[in-house]
Amino acid sequence: MKHFITIVLLGITSYSFAQTNPAEQINKGVYNKLEFFINSQMTDSAYNLASDSFKQQFSLAKFTQVLQELYPLGRVKSSTIKEFEKGLATYQMDFDSQSYEVLFATDTTLKFNTLKFTPLAIKPQVEKTIVVPATQKSVDNDDLFVDSVANAYLKQQNTQSLAIGILKNGQTKSYFYGETAKGNQTAPTKTSTYEIGSLSKVFTAILLSNLVEEGTITLDQPIALFLPDTLKKNEELSKITFQMLANHTSGLPRLPDNLDKVKGFNENDPYKTYDKKALYSFLASFKNNKKPGEEYEYSNLGYAVLGDIICSIYKKSYDQLVKDIICKPLEMS
Repeated sequence: MKHFITIVLLGITSYSFAQTNPAEQINKGVYNKLEFFINSQMTDSAYNLASDSFKQQFSLAKFTQVLQELYPLGRVKSSTIKEFEKGLATYQMDFDSQSYEVLFATDTTLKFNTLKFTPLAIKPQVEKTIVVPATQKSVDNDDLFVDSVANAYLKQQNTQSLAIGILKNGQTKSYFYGETAKGNQTAPTKTSTYEIGSLSKVFTAILLSNLVEEGTITLDQPIALFLPDTLKKNEELSKITFQMLANHTSGLPRLPDNLDKVKGFNENDPYKTYDKKALYSFLASFKNNKKPGEEYEYSNLGYAVLGDIICSIYKKSYDQLVKDIICKPLEMS
């Protein structure tokens, strides 16, 4: 068959690794756009991703002819990067009925200058099978793009499910992939719960900014002014301001050294049993090895302290503050 021949597009006649050398993340970003345009059969848009040197070697007509060989293969189901070395990435691109090895490189203008498709004789067995398909059938370019990204993600190891929401032109769309538990063949829904991790720091920072906007505090105030008397005795804490907690320059470590000493500690859910008593116990004896405000060190502990102080000022729980100040005004549920 015609489309089983090797398709080669090299935008430069003598490839130089030193001239490109883009980061792998940038390479993936441009490649994902190309994959989306192939799935959408948007040939002109795909060609516009090419560098000037590539276009000098290959006209739009020739490029169109190549992609017309790929379109009958169906949609790209997934793409996996196999190797990235000196600016050149090797991907495996899986269509409905055929798999290709794709060599792909970008230049300093974030355009691709090297593109090579080589059909694989035997389509490899997918290591992970997703038995629950997307709950929304693809109908437009947005859907095609989301499907392309989601299906590729779910074929990676250690992934289980994915929920995606899009707000565009006042309209919302929701997409759900995978299984809520391995083997249960049940896709997630709008009410499925996911751990958001450090995204909660964004909420804490918003609550802090609300206190500043209200005039209740200033960012340069020492946090010791709002701590219990037992902690005010520690002079180390009087040197730390709200701003230092918010921008991770307080000198507080990433985690407290008594985290795993709390009764009931579970490394799979390390913060569950770490309460205010344990937090204050650590702060009471804290000795700062850094000068506050000068050195950045990411600190989960710092944001825990910040959240605790905010709650004490408002005299409300953290959950209630997030609902009242963030979720309700923005009509978030």
